[in-house]
Parts: sequence; C-alpha cells; structure tokens
Amino acid sequence: MFDKKYKKRLGAWGEAVAEKYYQSRGWQTIAKNHRNVGGEIDLLLKKDGQFLAVEVKTRHSQKYGWPEEAIDHHKLKKLINSAYYAQEFFHIGSVIEIEICCLEIKGHQARISRVRL
Repeated sequence: MFDKKYKKRLGAWGEAVAEKYYQSRGWQTIAKNHRNVGGEIDLLLKKDGQFLAVEVKTRHSQKYGWPEEAIDHHKLKKLINSAYYAQEFFHIGSVIEIEICCLEIKGHQARISRVRL
C-alpha cells in the first residue's frame, strides 16, 4: 500500500507531465490546481480562443482500475461546477470544455490518453 506522500508526489508528477504534454500541443496554461467553490481544476488551458479544464489521473498499475474509471458521477458533477466557477473567476465568455488526461506509468515512461467529457 502506498502512503499519502507517495500518492501526492505521483499526482503532482502526473500533472507536470500533462502540462508539458498540452503545452507541446500549443495550449497555454491559465491556472494550475485552481480551487473554487465548485472544487478544483488540475489544469485550465487556452488555445485559439478555446478553453479546456483538465482533470489529471495518474496510475502506476491497474490495481485500482483505469485512470478514467476514477471519475464517478460525484466527481463529474464537481468538475462541471468547478469549470463554471472558473469561467466566472477568469471572465471567460466562451464554453470551457472538460476532459480527463489519463497517465499510465510503465517503467520510466507514461502513456497518455485523453477522454473528452
């Protein structure tokens, strides 16, 4: 069993990898770990007038399921609410899309997949 410090470091590492991944595809970081009344957004990104709220899920094994399986109805509702509050906070006039960035660690490499909600 992994301790909380390990899980926190793994999550922070996954978010940093995801941010670099999105930036390499032309996305600009607006905010990281933005907390608001609705909850938290791991990454808030902008590209060509389009906005994207990203929930990053990192797994080193499938013992607890696939990364995207960690998003249940409750978490999805919090993501939607967080995006709504971020839209107001950052004065974003357009729709914020939401997606999950799934990182699966195999050895020293991370496989990244994206699930648009």
